[in-house]
Amino acid sequence: ELFYGGLKIEAGERLQRVLFQVSTLSVKDREDIRGTIDFSAPVRVSRAVRLFGRDESLQEVFSPDYRHVQIRKSVDGKDAPDVNISSDKEFGHVLLFLYRLRNDKDLAPGKVYDVNLPTQRFKMKVVDTRVLRSPLGRHQTFYLESSPPKYKIWLKTTPDRLPVRIQGLIGAGLMYLAATEVTTDPS
Repeated sequence: ELFYGGLKIEAGERLQRVLFQVSTLSVKDREDIRGTIDFSAPVRVSRAVRLFGRDESLQEVFSPDYRHVQIRKSVDGKDAPDVNISSDKEFGHVLLFLYRLRNDKDLAPGKVYDVNLPTQRFKMKVVDTRVLRSPLGRHQTFYLESSPPKYKIWLKTTPDRLPVRIQGLIGAGLMYLAATEVTTDPS
């Protein structure tokens, strides 16, 4: 489930909030992301994962220039050493990137985006527009793929630009997300 949590004011900062959760028999994963107003960079990320009976908690805090991140992790209640990662470019976040794409008025075939995550860098290219069948029906979509080939994204070409499918290689497997239901909060 992917939720847009709205604009929040925290410690005087205007932040976007995005929530993502996966719940299966063997995996529970909840990620709470706070990002910049334009969705370009994460500010704080909290993640709680239960994987095959093992509990992990991760906290990522990004520097004001978004080029440094401190990652705190605990496994089954035991703290691991902090990890600090720096970059010459601002860090992004995959889920914030989806919202950045949705708000990009210049999204069009041929456009290329640089994505810099704490553990990897890649380019996402809008390859073309194509029809995609999904659980929500048949849609005209923008099709994006990464270089190196690791991720694929399909966004509806309608003004809401809803993501209808996302595929990615994670760990030792393939992540496949497909929109099955879309609801909006009337407020």
